[in-house]
Amino acid sequence: MPEMNRPDEFYVGYQPDPPPGVARVIRGAVAGIAVAALLLAALLLAGQAQFDISRFEFQQFREYRGAYYAWPYPMIAADGVDYLLAGFGKRGAEVPLGIAEGAAVALRGAKAENGSNRILELMPGTFARIEGEPLARSISRFRKVTLSGEIVDTKCHFGVMNPGRGKVHRDCAARCISGGIPPGLLARDASGVQRVFLLADRNGTLGRRSLAGFAGEPVSITGEIVRTGSTWVLETSIEAIRRE
Repeated sequence: MPEMNRPDEFYVGYQPDPPPGVARVIRGAVAGIAVAALLLAALLLAGQAQFDISRFEFQQFREYRGAYYAWPYPMIAADGVDYLLAGFGKRGAEVPLGIAEGAAVALRGAKAENGSNRILELMPGTFARIEGEPLARSISRFRKVTLSGEIVDTKCHFGVMNPGRGKVHRDCAARCISGGIPPGLLARDASGVQRVFLLADRNGTLGRRSLAGFAGEPVSITGEIVRTGSTWVLETSIEAIRRE
């Protein structure tokens, strides 16, 4: 029978096989949906920000020895590398009282690192002064600048979580900063290199609860760039932060 004279095909659901024409329509629809789903998945993946190359030595506590510095935040310098210090969870490091700047110390900590950034999750009760001459180090001050970027909590961003930045991490970053984790500004310097500038004032204190309200959002901050050891700092104030 010519195609034009073929009667309309009718499919009853309880029949084992649909008519040829209905089957072709179903196969075409299923294939089209599959191709569309694959294309949508590819577009979503292409639009996702790449994860940072970072790692966290969870519960792998090792001994570290170096010089202790309290400004801008508790850290030790060992073999030319600065390690920020943090406590368990979303808490800052608990450092024994009376330890002077540059004093030789030993501690046990689990390391997190993201590029050249490092932080140690301090094991309680292991931070102690040891024999050794205090090591003073200079602080270099540069010009006043305005940098644009994102405020992050250094513990998560340095490797404890991935991603440790962006809107998906905003609430976690706010709680970490409020709990005493050193805050930083993820921004590009004048040479275009992306780095983390610790946010502090000259007294080593900054309104952390107020600062936490800016976490995970695009901001611009005016302040003075300072370098101490291998650590970069943007010395600023809450009033110098602007949402973009």
